[in-house]
Amino acid sequence: MLDELNRLGFSYRWMTRFLFLDKAAALRELTKIRRQWFAKRKGIVTLLRETIFQQESPLVDSDAANKAVDADAALQELGSDAVGFGYVTASVVVAAREPATVEEKRKSVERVVQGRGFVAISETLNAVEAWLGSIPGQCYANVRQGLVSTANVAHLIPLSAVWAGPQRNAHLGGPPLIVTRTEGSTPFRLVTHVGDVGHTLVVGPTGAGKSVLLATLVLQFRRYPGSQIVVFDKGRSVRATVLGLAGEHYDLGADGTIAFQPLAGIDDEAERAWAADWIAGL
Repeated sequence: MLDELNRLGFSYRWMTRFLFLDKAAALRELTKIRRQWFAKRKGIVTLLRETIFQQESPLVDSDAANKAVDADAALQELGSDAVGFGYVTASVVVAAREPATVEEKRKSVERVVQGRGFVAISETLNAVEAWLGSIPGQCYANVRQGLVSTANVAHLIPLSAVWAGPQRNAHLGGPPLIVTRTEGSTPFRLVTHVGDVGHTLVVGPTGAGKSVLLATLVLQFRRYPGSQIVVFDKGRSVRATVLGLAGEHYDLGADGTIAFQPLAGIDDEAERAWAADWIAGL
């Protein structure tokens, strides 16, 4: 259900509040619920007929009987200390500037929630209380509180969410390096810097697209003013990218004129002077 909500194309806030009950309070509540459902198995007419004819009617409300059995099973779990019980409130909050847009979002969320077998209630008179109850730490607002076990809550609480990445590159003072499209409706913003460190390791099998990714990073890095890009590659994987950016491509070792170890001859005084100018030019 959460995955479907993430694909709706707009932001929302999911809140799950759980008010724990101690064992004695939970025992009282479950006993009351079991008694209510057990009493509902037979209506007034059925009870009168049984009293008059002194014969038990085989017809009962099967739904109420099943609910009574469920309550009894919950009491057994509580007695064995397998689970705890409390009141849960799950809310989804959407917002927009225009009322019509809010209504469209509400209908979309309601359609997804009900499609998964849950009951979605669109708040009207209880809207303010429901919103207050969605604020962390607010334990009293919103009267919609269902009694469930801690095992049920574990299935209701979102344990993960779509991470869209930071909105800005704080170190470079600019936008993210890349904004990409995902399978859902949430874009992904790639920022390789953590603090002032931008080290990145790309690992993958041969032909998986590592060179394409690195070339894309090179292209996107030009968005930062004053950026300078130096690439050492094997197999000329970024040659087309460099030439497309009007850069200089050097084939090291191809003809012997350009090679690694440019400071190999700095024992010579004239070579040291050249090396100093060359390093300063970097």
